[in-house]
Amino acid sequence: MQNLSKICYAGDLTPGTINPVITNGYSKERWPNRFEHIHAPEAYQNFAMIEILVEEIETLYLSIEGHQRRVSTWDTTQQSWQHNWLAP
Repeated sequence: MQNLSKICYAGDLTPGTINPVITNGYSKERWPNRFEHIHAPEAYQNFAMIEILVEEIETLYLSIEGHQRRVSTWDTTQQSWQHNWLAP
């Protein structure tokens, strides 16, 4: 991960912390020194890498003009996505 990307995970505010104003995850005191914290162990506490294998995605679009629903399924034999419309 590049250093500029690490800044996003080095904030001192825990993810999900409620704030009265918009926040970037840093306190006012820590923001000016953000580049000094990118290699700190606590920067990695707010980061996780998750590996998933998606086999099916279903989408539902809600509209006053009529809902639409579609399922996309990965076909391992053809190595491609198969799409089908479903009744909403």
